[in-house]
Amino acid sequence: MTYSNLPVYVGQKNSSIITESGSPLVATDVSIDYPTRMAPKRLLGQEIKSDDQVTFDGASEVGISVNFLVHTNLPASSENSYAFLLDHHRANATGSNFFPIKVGDNLFEKCFLDSYSASIQPFAPVQFSAKFTSYDPARLHKISGDNSLPDSNLEDLLDSDKVVYGHTVGFQNTSQVVDENVLSSVSFTKNYSRTPVYRLGDIVASKYLVDSVESEMRIESTGLNKLINHSGTKLTSDIKFTLTDHAGGGINPFGGALGGAGLLSIVANSGSNLTAENYGMQGGESLVTSVTIKDVIV
Repeated sequence: MTYSNLPVYVGQKNSSIITESGSPLVATDVSIDYPTRMAPKRLLGQEIKSDDQVTFDGASEVGISVNFLVHTNLPASSENSYAFLLDHHRANATGSNFFPIKVGDNLFEKCFLDSYSASIQPFAPVQFSAKFTSYDPARLHKISGDNSLPDSNLEDLLDSDKVVYGHTVGFQNTSQVVDENVLSSVSFTKNYSRTPVYRLGDIVASKYLVDSVESEMRIESTGLNKLINHSGTKLTSDIKFTLTDHAGGGINPFGGALGGAGLLSIVANSGSNLTAENYGMQGGESLVTSVTIKDVIV
């Protein structure tokens, strides 16, 4: 099997099926981690038996990690492939909704987003990384590829003019913290923490409680708005990086239903805290600065 037979699909919220009429992620790599939770079976007064060494010690939760690019040349019905990146109730509902994920021909159900990150660099495609936990994964199946990729216009979907690059991203309100005319890079991470609830007699959780959701944005530039004091600084408006192609086309997983609220973007919300600043310089070079913004959402 080769990479061409292992597309990665993320389905719709709270669903158990994948519709391949949509488009797969433009994934650059994927990793599946199947752990088990076992404990040595040590009993008082007994030797460990060679054919009975361990005991089942908890639910098995499969980790899925995928790195991917974003592009705007999707059929309208397929833009919701990126819905899991939005906290809106029609998407991941701030970590409350789950998604089916299909890797090749193997289906993983009840996949919750644990974290995602984005990296924006000049003249380079915007890189995303997402990590999920599947609480109902494929079991006792062989690794199977998908030999029937649905996109007859796959080359059109990978049109480089429709890939989101660092120099095509739009930004708003960054002058609150840095010199917005000389932004050099942006990194963003959002983490979701949850507790699965298991009932007696079940091996699959019945509920999933969201404990916390936090994000962190780091912006590099060549200037600062002003130096912060001991308590940091609160943002007075959203700092937003809108993911658009060179022609200004964006990604709206829900069409026009939500207006601007549905556009795929990277945001540090108003009220987030500027918690750290850094600046430095080397001989023969210009000033380099960075700021860190943290947003406690849940």
